[in-house]
Amino acid sequence: MKTTLKKIISILLLLCTVTSVQAEPDSSWDDWKMRTEFAIDATFDKKPIYFLETVQPLSRSNDRKKIVLTQFRVTDEDRFTERRNTFNLGFGYRHVFADDTAMLGLKLFYDTEGKYNISRWSLGTDLSWKAIDLYANQYHGLSDWTRTNDRASEKSLDGYDIDLAAQIPFMPWVKAHMIYYHSNKERATENTRGRKFSLEGALSLNWTLELGHNTDNFVANDNFMLIRYRWAGIVREHQNAVNNFWSTSAFEMRDMRDYTLERLRRNNSIAVERIEP
Repeated sequence: MKTTLKKIISILLLLCTVTSVQAEPDSSWDDWKMRTEFAIDATFDKKPIYFLETVQPLSRSNDRKKIVLTQFRVTDEDRFTERRNTFNLGFGYRHVFADDTAMLGLKLFYDTEGKYNISRWSLGTDLSWKAIDLYANQYHGLSDWTRTNDRASEKSLDGYDIDLAAQIPFMPWVKAHMIYYHSNKERATENTRGRKFSLEGALSLNWTLELGHNTDNFVANDNFMLIRYRWAGIVREHQNAVNNFWSTSAFEMRDMRDYTLERLRRNNSIAVERIEP
């Protein structure tokens, strides 16, 4: 596993030098702040989730079609019986092609829960074209069984997820998401397999609403509503209900050069198997 991880990191570093990507010029504090956001996710049945996330370019081609970027996120959320912090550090490469209407990306992440050193790494890819986005991630657990303060045992899991998103016709600020996720259990009799369907809408520059249904083969079978407030110098939703509620075109063509610094989408919470005391 370590050898594979080293190879992937080497590939990402090599992309900086062999794809006509130029070093990103020195950014000011204002530039950095514009690509950083603080957000609150609120639902009715759980305590809020708080996170700070930043996406920054490392190198970029002069024509804005190739970019190497980094993404860092720290999250404070409820996990089982206590509040925990999760840290995510990732690197990505994106390439715009097909007359700037499509974009292909590669991403590599390391995740850790600071309290118990539960960790994993992941490799993923993104493909965006017109009004459709496809995100796929493969997760690999790194940490072994860990004893928690409430005497339970937890272990990070291998798994994957696939997210297919499509714009709702004539409403470019709303996307439908269809997600399939799978986690490989070590001691349970069967693995976790689940599906999530949702509608996600950017109500304004700062407010996002998501409505959906989540079900798996263990315990989840519920509807949910998530409200997100984000503070940022510039929020990365290019369409929202305020500036483009109803479009004259069913599907608007996107210039993908404007989307190379979109956040790298994935599940930032580490999937674990938990054995109660």
